[in-house]
Amino acid sequence: MRVIIIYAVLGTLLLWPHSATPNEPQAWRSYQSAPETIQVDYRYLPEGHIQIRAQREVDTGLGAFLYLLEDVDRIGEWVARAERATILAQPAANSYIVHTKFAGSWPIADRYMVTRSYWLQGPESLTLILDVQDASADYHVPVEGVRMTNIHAQWTLQPIANCKVAITYIGAAHPGGYLPLFLARTTTLSSILDTFAQLPAMLKDYQRNYSGVKEPC
Repeated sequence: MRVIIIYAVLGTLLLWPHSATPNEPQAWRSYQSAPETIQVDYRYLPEGHIQIRAQREVDTGLGAFLYLLEDVDRIGEWVARAERATILAQPAANSYIVHTKFAGSWPIADRYMVTRSYWLQGPESLTLILDVQDASADYHVPVEGVRMTNIHAQWTLQPIANCKVAITYIGAAHPGGYLPLFLARTTTLSSILDTFAQLPAMLKDYQRNYSGVKEPC
């Protein structure tokens, strides 16, 4: 089954509140284990959550990314620790309510989230933006581990030179439950890195025009 799913990605899942400046986020910190092709940063927000930013350039069409997100059966092949995703509703042609389940491993419990997502494209820049917000208060699903809340994330696909696309993900969420900060940070950063490492190979399978999306090349 195909459905637009703006995954919050594990870069935002397994986090625990941390003391931060009351009124503004801390400065971004670079994840030193990331390869040269992928930039991964993190920072602590005033709410105590960790925010993740991941970036890389990919030789791909814009529509390919939407097709990849729609192909829910393959979520486990590229989104680290993702187990399954299910559509709950479709408020509009470019908007979906999605229930996503993530598998844990000791001592990390399974987690799930319910999100409202939509995508838009800039008419001149052709930049594709995909937003995701928490919808757990509006849709009730069976309890499958720890429920995540306060989800805020965005994917940005910006056309650049030589028909490449700069893909950026920024997201934060409250994971629910409890995890030691060092374990949460390590697991989260390695998961978002694994996810971004899979993007080029996965996108190769979806290089075709997508209805409503204008390609720069």
